[in-house]
Amino acid sequence: MIEDPGVMRVALRDTLVDLGLLRCDDLDDLRVYSYTDRCVFKRAWNDLTLNSRGIIFNRVTGECVAQPFPKFFMVGETPDLDESVLPWDRVERITEKLDGFLGILYRPPGGGFAVATRGSFHTEAAVWATESVQGHGLAGLPDAVTLCFELVHPMTRVVVDYHGRQDLVLLAAFNRHTGLEYPWSQVQAWAESFGFPLPREYPADMANLCQTLATADGSEFEGFVVSFAGEPGDGGPFRAKLKTADYLARFRALSASRRGLVCFS
Repeated sequence: MIEDPGVMRVALRDTLVDLGLLRCDDLDDLRVYSYTDRCVFKRAWNDLTLNSRGIIFNRVTGECVAQPFPKFFMVGETPDLDESVLPWDRVERITEKLDGFLGILYRPPGGGFAVATRGSFHTEAAVWATESVQGHGLAGLPDAVTLCFELVHPMTRVVVDYHGRQDLVLLAAFNRHTGLEYPWSQVQAWAESFGFPLPREYPADMANLCQTLATADGSEFEGFVVSFAGEPGDGGPFRAKLKTADYLARFRALSASRRGLVCFS
């Protein structure tokens, strides 16, 4: 009988891998999990699938090695994200939704730091990001911290053309033991200390945001991420995405011709 909670989390995810709702990749004793296209199409969302967006475990001990974002959705994509019910008075910040790959910082078995993409240790983007992160002097980063990046590089292009830009853009940080997100002020401090760019921030001017969503060129701009503040009694902080109309049209056209593209969303 499996009693250790960490080992149980691994075993339950392995069951979802067998069902085709998650996929995984291994590096020595480490295993990274991500939801699949099948999970997205079936909308098979639960606590495990929502929290398998690049989460990394030691599959032997059950230790959580890296805790990234949970899955979050577009405004209007679920009933609780209907525009009419969202707490717009609790908007904490609005940032650019960059159109690359999610990168998850982890500590590999040999020591130091490395970056996985959402479902793999071995992608070309993960190799590039791992090489890039070595120049950022992360020795002072607390052991509990998982940094989450947008990997912006020509190889990670989905729709938006960043004209050769190559960056690890720091999006957020989580405690890998508790799963709690660090305050944005701390993320900003780590970005400054370690030399990472942050996503561009925008004022909460909904008229201007809506105008941008309606008219922006989707090959140049994807959209926004809205972060809502919250307290434990009201569901806590959460995020929602807003994407430009032209980006969505371009993405759907690509999705029709490139199987699996939905998993970058």
